[in-house]
Amino acid sequence: VYRDKVTTIWRDACVEKSIPCSDVFSLPAIMGNDVDIRQWQLEGLPKDALSTENGILVTRAKRWPLMIDPQQQANNWIKNMEQQAGIKLIKLSDPNFLRVLEGAIRIGCPVLCEDLGDRGGELRGVGGLRVVGEPLGGRRALGRVGGQRVHRGGRHEGSDWL
Repeated sequence: VYRDKVTTIWRDACVEKSIPCSDVFSLPAIMGNDVDIRQWQLEGLPKDALSTENGILVTRAKRWPLMIDPQQQANNWIKNMEQQAGIKLIKLSDPNFLRVLEGAIRIGCPVLCEDLGDRGGELRGVGGLRVVGEPLGGRRALGRVGGQRVHRGGRHEGSDWL
């Protein structure tokens, strides 16, 4: 319902400003790929329209998603989808949280931080790691552990950062 309302507002604004747009907006028609969507469904993504839209947003976003997932559907889908890429699973309570996260960033593996509950904001300060709002595939620094910057390719010294 919320997405439909937002889409209507955007469409009306486009019409008001004489910006060409279609009468019906479909995220899968614009940003989706039938082959990818079918593969996601084989990997466990539910087949409903909302899940398909969420899948597109999760895979196309420049930032990492925070998924509210009481039925564990998104969690299972991400695990299945990223299994061949060597996904690393971590929880805030894991004693090796930072070691696993740093290692995954260093070698470019996907990471799924599970069971955040209502503590998602705590990731900004976990174990001295400050996450910058850059995509993991970006070239800029991702965060700092202690006095060292963490880049996708590894650590770099530096103290005047963030």
